[in-house]
Amino acid sequence: MHSPAATPRTSPAQGALLEGIIVTIIVVLLVRFLVRQGPWAASLSPAIWLNLPLLVLWIRHLPFSEHGFSFASWRVGGRWLFVSIVLVLIPFFVLVISWRWINEQGLLIAWDRLTLQIITYHLLYHAIPEELFFRGYLQQRVASWAKSIGQVHLGLPIFLSALLFAIAHLLVSPGWQRAAVFLPGLAMAWLRQRTGGLLAPAGFHWLANLIAAVLVV
Repeated sequence: MHSPAATPRTSPAQGALLEGIIVTIIVVLLVRFLVRQGPWAASLSPAIWLNLPLLVLWIRHLPFSEHGFSFASWRVGGRWLFVSIVLVLIPFFVLVISWRWINEQGLLIAWDRLTLQIITYHLLYHAIPEELFFRGYLQQRVASWAKSIGQVHLGLPIFLSALLFAIAHLLVSPGWQRAAVFLPGLAMAWLRQRTGGLLAPAGFHWLANLIAAVLVV
């Protein structure tokens, strides 16, 4: 007498993408609501980006370290942050001011925007909270799903996390400039995957925001 075949069980990792998308939608809706309530309410947005994924990880008993919430990779992160500055951010800055000069638009560099308040704002309000969410929590959930379907080496986590990053920005504040964050999103997702931590993508995000501010992009 043959025993009945075991019922196939779905790996928990296969639900990671759905979980990540649902959490992203919840966070985006909360942030969009806060932004529409005015500056005081909008100032609470970083707390949403930071705490909701941590709460989900805690409830699911998932290790924080695997999601970039550790200092173990800071050395390699610092090295690749420097490389990304030299190979990406500086050439982009030079390209933009060169294009403006060729088209007789003037350099249009608003150095006066680099105040301590603006520098701190972009670091604490945007770079750190958003990187902890998108490259820390979300990208790792996408990577877990991709691994469960055997696609981990095809760049799927990088592409999907950057896509969701752009979609989230569009939903919070619609506009073509918001959709354009897909490209730096790819760079930050690659830095996250390459270094295993969040120092490089967070540093890249912060500096890219400051460049956009002084170039009035």
